[in-house]
Amino acid sequence: MMFKKCFRSFLESMGMLAMIFMILSLILPDVMQIRFLYLLVCITAPIHLFSFFVFQLNLFSDRLWIRRVIVMAFSVCVMLAMNMLFGYLRFAADSLILYGVEVLLFVLLNIFVYYVADKIERRNLELINQKLASRNEVMQDEEMRQ
Repeated sequence: MMFKKCFRSFLESMGMLAMIFMILSLILPDVMQIRFLYLLVCITAPIHLFSFFVFQLNLFSDRLWIRRVIVMAFSVCVMLAMNMLFGYLRFAADSLILYGVEVLLFVLLNIFVYYVADKIERRNLELINQKLASRNEVMQDEEMRQ
């Protein structure tokens, strides 16, 4: 069952990646080449699989934010390694500053997305709890009548 869930989530991730690439290639046709799609797939595949198993199996820690930090660190390492393998990573001073800014933005964006996801989940849980409480009240009223 977990393999099926992992595979489905992986395919959804690859489909989203393909759609993003397609839209970007329409907007920036000179920049978006097939080599860049290969790079994105090589970055996304290991990151997705790693994060899926870290979160599904609660690997490395019981604390959610520690797992999130581990996934973000792994993601940064994979992105840098794949950029180096594909020849996009240069070790010039101006490039290193740019990569540092990109990593910082990536981490900040992830923190924001995790924060928003937590808020949405908390709100959904509160709604479920309210519905359950109202159903319990109805059930107790019916029991009292009998």
